[in-house]
Amino acid sequence: MKKIVFALLVMFSLPAFSQRVDKPGEPYYYFVEVEAYTISKPGVKATVWFNGMKYHERIVGENGEELTFKDYSDLINYFTKRGWDFVQKIDKNGKYYLLLKKLVTSDEQAKEYILVNNK
Repeated sequence: MKKIVFALLVMFSLPAFSQRVDKPGEPYYYFVEVEAYTISKPGVKATVWFNGMKYHERIVGENGEELTFKDYSDLINYFTKRGWDFVQKIDKNGKYYLLLKKLVTSDEQAKEYILVNNK
């Protein structure tokens, strides 16, 4: 009897393990970490870390100059206008990091409309 029960358990558990992890074309959440820091004059500057980068990259405008935001909400609005959702604010040793997510179908799609310096 134990052998029959064991065989049935193995048979029914196999389909659960045969599901694909990588589903091309299926949407998934891409997460980024944005380090925000205040500067001497009123304003906030930020760096972003996309998966695969070796370090945070400064957010720049179309002219290549680093962007300055009025405050943290202005920074979050910058990302939400580009399809990102705010997840949480993290305080690490006095530095503030924003965790953001975006529903995408490729890693390249996540990086659209966010310009960073490539130096």
